[in-house]
Amino acid sequence: MKRIAFFYFVLFFCSAIFAAEPVKYAVLVGVDDYEKMRKLRYATNDIEALRDQLYKIGFKKENVFCLTTGGVSNARPTKERIEKTLQLATDLAEEGDFLFLAMAGHGIETSEGQARFCPVEASTQNLLSTTLPISDIFEDIGRCKATYKLMLIDACRDDPFQGRSALGARSLQQTLDDPPKGCLLLQSCARGEMSLEDDSNVDVGADRRERHNQFGSPVDRDIPLLRQSAQRLMKGNPVAFNAAHAESLWEQWIETATIRCWQWIGVAVMFNHVHCLLEVADADNPDKVLGDLKSFGSLKLNRRYGKPISGTWWTTGGSKRRKDSEAIPQLIRYLRGQPNPLLLWINHDYE
Repeated sequence: MKRIAFFYFVLFFCSAIFAAEPVKYAVLVGVDDYEKMRKLRYATNDIEALRDQLYKIGFKKENVFCLTTGGVSNARPTKERIEKTLQLATDLAEEGDFLFLAMAGHGIETSEGQARFCPVEASTQNLLSTTLPISDIFEDIGRCKATYKLMLIDACRDDPFQGRSALGARSLQQTLDDPPKGCLLLQSCARGEMSLEDDSNVDVGADRRERHNQFGSPVDRDIPLLRQSAQRLMKGNPVAFNAAHAESLWEQWIETATIRCWQWIGVAVMFNHVHCLLEVADADNPDKVLGDLKSFGSLKLNRRYGKPISGTWWTTGGSKRRKDSEAIPQLIRYLRGQPNPLLLWINHDYE
């Protein structure tokens, strides 16, 4: 008996041609093993985990400068090394580039209220000469030509001095004001709050990500800055389908399904994406099915309308999910509920 599988695909039309991809730079500083202040436990781990995630989302290793007490000796986060690394990154970044600075460790306020970050050699005996004024870091970021700048400061630790006298200084408890123009600043705590390293009731390994891939899940809020950033990079109009495009695509996909021995269950063609619900052989690779939908569809569209300015009708990748037969009625309802489809087709044998 032939085994079958049900797949639900979402294909997105190419959003635009983009200008040259901006270079992404990052300076990451994590200090746990303080020489003369209370030691921390998680700052280095947090920063190194952040570094690994940046690699995964496209930051090149040669553009990520990571200084932690868990690394090699020549990357130890001393005051001089942090200053020189930050200067290097801010000098390298040009207009259109992205600069990210993240710092985790102790932070202090002087008796005059000046916020300062504590490098590994920070000392209660020489606070001003062994710590970094946050205002100086702001100045470096402000001078940088990068178009997109993001700072993350996690430095509101409890009692960095272990009860020792520090000339009227205290742990950083203020909300940092007046970040550089054009820079988004994220701080771990609001005024009066502290970032505690108490994991007695915390499952460190728990996955706390909010997922949005189930039917009925709330959608994320708009992110205006992200939209503006994408618009600055665009140098062509997005691909937008009309009814004629939708009919041509569907005509080709009916033929493709016959060639590939697929069974269509439903399709909804929107102006900027397509929902597809198919029954295929269990052995069929979903990536291959998705690729066939794109390539065969492009052949028809290119012949009738020519290639779009981007050179492709589709974005890279697409959503593909294997579903069981019990999910088919719900998926069909979802297809029927799409607002203003250019083309909607449902196989009544599955209703």
